[in-house]
Amino acid sequence: MRGHLIAVTMMAVATLPSAAHAINCAHATSPIEHTICGSQAILHADTAMNRAYIAILKAAPDPEIHAMLVASQKRWISARDKTFGDLDKATDGQTGEVLSKVVQAKLIMDAIKDRTGVLTQKSKDASMQPVLIQMALRQQRFVAQFTGGPFAGYDTSCEFFPDDSSGNSREYQCYATHHVQNDNRVCSQGLDWATYRTYSSGSVADVIEGKPKLVATCADDDCGDDDTGAGANWNLHPEATSGTAFPQSLPQLDAEAMDSMSDDQPSWLKACLMDPHFPHSESSK
Repeated sequence: MRGHLIAVTMMAVATLPSAAHAINCAHATSPIEHTICGSQAILHADTAMNRAYIAILKAAPDPEIHAMLVASQKRWISARDKTFGDLDKATDGQTGEVLSKVVQAKLIMDAIKDRTGVLTQKSKDASMQPVLIQMALRQQRFVAQFTGGPFAGYDTSCEFFPDDSSGNSREYQCYATHHVQNDNRVCSQGLDWATYRTYSSGSVADVIEGKPKLVATCADDDCGDDDTGAGANWNLHPEATSGTAFPQSLPQLDAEAMDSMSDDQPSWLKACLMDPHFPHSESSK
């Protein structure tokens, strides 16, 4: 019976879509595709990235993680095309001059090489698993402790952020709010980026008559250091329009989200999900 289940699982993995492969230069249409196909060096890098992508898909241990990897690669390609698809109009943030062809080519090459590095990065433990898969497995273990529900999942935004004011260097990052649901409690940890800095936030909501009602928020590392609420500064009177949204049908895994929901997730999050009275008044304002 076990062998039959394994066979069915592997068949499901094999039949999932695996789009987002390497560029077919015979059918190149977009400016970014023409740029890649016009450079042997960039095209070689794109081919290497595609090999890395295929390899990590084959390493996926289950259909859920396989689907996550497919979605993440499509998302990266979409962000790449949006960011680098019209570089002829991009300017240096310091000089105001249009970026040279050399700088344009370097931006694209660096993005592809960085992506290949992400796809091929292995864990440092004995398993030598791809890091993206290891993170996804950690996410699965964490959320398996709770019931889940329609408001659970990752609300993620990914783009190429400038490393400096010139715009001559970009780094791909994914910032997300992770909503975790346990029965009628939804606790959320968010990370966002602005002005070359990462900001964190937290929120607590109770599902009442099928809709989450926001009951507490914290901002910028004020959510507390442990499950006792030490060092916390929770707002127990948040406005309904405080910015926290609870969309449904979110992806349940996202190994590229910056928090990665690893084994060292903030302890306040688990306490929030298990204690209906969290946050306590002594750790709030």
